[in-house]
Amino acid sequence: LKATCIGHKRGVWCVKMSPVDKVVASSSADGTLKVWSIANGACLKTMEGHEGSVLKLAFVCSGMQLLSTGSDGLMKLWTIKTSVCVNTFDHHTDKVWALAVAPSDDTMVVTGGADSVINMWDDKTAEMEETSRQESEEKLLLEQDLANALRAKDYRRAAMLAFQLKQPFRLLR
Repeated sequence: LKATCIGHKRGVWCVKMSPVDKVVASSSADGTLKVWSIANGACLKTMEGHEGSVLKLAFVCSGMQLLSTGSDGLMKLWTIKTSVCVNTFDHHTDKVWALAVAPSDDTMVVTGGADSVINMWDDKTAEMEETSRQESEEKLLLEQDLANALRAKDYRRAAMLAFQLKQPFRLLR
């Protein structure tokens, strides 16, 4: 026996090993997730947020985050470093007993619940960040065009750009 992890107040429902760190994560009927050191069994992190038992968990995002499902019908995304729940997904009407993450690409997640529903989730975070970056870049270019039009006293073009940017007050300067 290498180590014993003691700290949950009720039964342990699920245990997973980190894909990168020497830690184990557990979920319990006490409503918590815990991260434990494999070396000595010490509890490193405790996460609370489900309104009942935490039934399943999985490491995602290269072991930086945990997904959990619970008897409250929710799936939650946790950042391990801060122990903070960063997102909650509410698409089951009963306990979520099953959780699977695609082995080669953790952007695909599947949950199954006591409501007889299987939900397939596709993480769009990278796509949304790229879209946001492109929108910011386009806005910056429009703002630069507006500044150039004002400097050149091309007020017709400046007005079009100001309204396109939803910043008509910029024409008053």
